[in-house]
Amino acid sequence: MENMITKLKKNNKRLTKQRLAILNYLQGVTTHPSADRIYKDLKGKIASISLATVYRNLKYLAENNLILQLEATEKKKARFDGNINMHWHFFCTDCHSIYDIWDPPKMSDEVKSYNIAQIKKIDCKLYGICKKCHRP
Repeated sequence: MENMITKLKKNNKRLTKQRLAILNYLQGVTTHPSADRIYKDLKGKIASISLATVYRNLKYLAENNLILQLEATEKKKARFDGNINMHWHFFCTDCHSIYDIWDPPKMSDEVKSYNIAQIKKIDCKLYGICKKCHRP
């Protein structure tokens, strides 16, 4: 968190009370919430927060690479991730849950043989049915 605050200040970006609350919230959950969920969870803690404020700050945080914005799922709502470290996401097509995959399969030698010097970002999404929804 301290690195993010330093990064914002270094770039002369404001870290408002609402922005910091949203960032802290996202870093404390692994559920990849929607803007609506974030608003509902924070409105009792911050009297001055509105849904428009949440949307505006999520956009700001995503544009400044402080959070990840995951493209809309089948429910058509963007979801957000407070962990910007390199990882994959699994989307359950039944319950619409999103799970982090921290130890993705290693890239094959074939992929490594391409003209790639360094990979800086991976945006890999897997779709299927989670263990909770699977009925053998």
